[in-house]
Amino acid sequence: TLAELLVTQLRQRRQFMGSLAGVAELLDQSRDEVYLLATDQHRCYYANRRARWRTGYSMAELETLEIRAVFPDYAPEENGDADTGDVSTTSTMRTAEHIARGGERYPVETRLSSLRIGDSTMRMIVARELGEQRAIEITLEREREFSKGLLENLSEGVVACDVEGRLTVVNRTMRDWYPGLSDLTAFHQWSRILSIFEDESSSPLAEDQVPLVRALRGERVRAARLVISAPGLAYRHVLVNADPLLDSNGRNRGGVAVMTDMTSQYVTEQHLRQAREQYQTLIESSPDMVLVHCDGVIVYINWTGVRILGGNDPGDFIGRLIIDLLHPSFHEIAHQRVREMRATGKVAKPLEELFFRVDGSTVPLEVAATPISHNGRCAIQVVARDMSERYRAIEALRTAEQRFRSLFENAAEGIFQITPQGDFTTANPAMAGLLCKDATELLEKPGNWRNFAHYLSREVLDLLLARTEREGNVVGFEAEVVKDAPGRVWISINMRAVRDDAGSLQCYEGSALDVTEVKRHQRTLEHQATHDLLTNLPNRNLLDDRLLQSMATADRHGTLVAVAFVDLDNFKDINDTFGHRVGDAVLTESARRLSGTIRA
Repeated sequence: TLAELLVTQLRQRRQFMGSLAGVAELLDQSRDEVYLLATDQHRCYYANRRARWRTGYSMAELETLEIRAVFPDYAPEENGDADTGDVSTTSTMRTAEHIARGGERYPVETRLSSLRIGDSTMRMIVARELGEQRAIEITLEREREFSKGLLENLSEGVVACDVEGRLTVVNRTMRDWYPGLSDLTAFHQWSRILSIFEDESSSPLAEDQVPLVRALRGERVRAARLVISAPGLAYRHVLVNADPLLDSNGRNRGGVAVMTDMTSQYVTEQHLRQAREQYQTLIESSPDMVLVHCDGVIVYINWTGVRILGGNDPGDFIGRLIIDLLHPSFHEIAHQRVREMRATGKVAKPLEELFFRVDGSTVPLEVAATPISHNGRCAIQVVARDMSERYRAIEALRTAEQRFRSLFENAAEGIFQITPQGDFTTANPAMAGLLCKDATELLEKPGNWRNFAHYLSREVLDLLLARTEREGNVVGFEAEVVKDAPGRVWISINMRAVRDDAGSLQCYEGSALDVTEVKRHQRTLEHQATHDLLTNLPNRNLLDDRLLQSMATADRHGTLVAVAFVDLDNFKDINDTFGHRVGDAVLTESARRLSGTIRA
């Protein structure tokens, strides 16, 4: 029960105090603080006079406190496990911090021991206050350990040597960078595993210029950019600071070098430099003017801008006010655009403006502007395109269009464009004259145009469209205009199919020529070739053709062909008596009477 446990502890305490009575007087004479504790408790059973005086606590107060209130670092496990009967007489010496009444702290050396007094096994703490020199030594040792730990965990590489050149420090970062460096005993052996170059140089650095060697000569080295390589390892770009190590009398005791890995920054700088060079090349080779101004003062202009504005050198414009180059009619617009860009930070839309050239003439430019930062200052970047060529091209196009329109309107041939279904979309006056009696009405009211089939016939138009779609281009297609034409009109049509890039039919376009007279002349020639000029009867050529056709037909059908021969008696006498003119009249009248009495 709890009562029995308290009685047992009281009995043990009385036995312990009885056993302690013989040595208490001796312990009170000690200049060290002595504390006795039960092995299974962390409370003080006894504290000598020195302990009570130094802590400021009475014995009764110490009995109520945990020992950690006085010794925060108390750790009994470091001296064996007395609770299991493992009682050691070997003491452990350590430095600790002691806390007295009121929170005063002071350094002590403590020895933790286990001992037996009578039938009781106790823990004894002996604490000796450190003297000033010893406290300084311990503080220095702690700082040395802290510095060593800090040095080992630095991300920078650190190497140091004494005045004889013997390596004294190679921190973990340096060992990671160059594993073989920790095997060297003297710094001058570095060339066995390292190659050192100046940044951007392919020549090895002379040994007397190595920053650590210079530090041994008493020099201070700041921000030296070096490239260091080792066999099997990639090049490393480092920034090196080196200093001599001086004692209190100013004598050189060695040197130290601290290296910061700048490889990633170097690569970034290289990429940035390349990007800047590419950007600069792009800007300088741009066909557009690129101009930068800060507070209205030009600070940059590319060579294209110099050429567009008629200058000889960028210096002709740098330092000038951009407003002086702008035509006065655009001043207010330009000021408003700048205010809006500064307020919103957005790009200004392209706007055509008029600029002055060096010779006083003007040049139209399409100007886009955007706010940027230039050397840490707010600036406006202007990109301007010379519109002179465009205006010249527009004028040339307008002239060509007028010329084409004149040719189109005044062409002797009909020119037209129709949809795939045959509806007119464009036709010139000549085409209107071919198809319609009243061409003026069609030209004044394009909506009066009918489908092409209305003027030709649906069958003829379908044939024309089918041939054109199949062949792509039709030349000399002859057709008769059957409606609305001024008399009987024949036209010859050239037409082609117009397709887009995908091959889809868009429209047909072509020209038409009046061939009515040609057709009439052709028919005349054909008649003359097969008929007698005097009598208008078929001649021998037509007789041979018809006779051969009839004989072929008779052969196919098994029939006969009869040929009648008619002769005029005494016709020679008529010619000789009355002359050839009367003879011709007789022949003509005979032919007329024969043609009227037989089937044609």
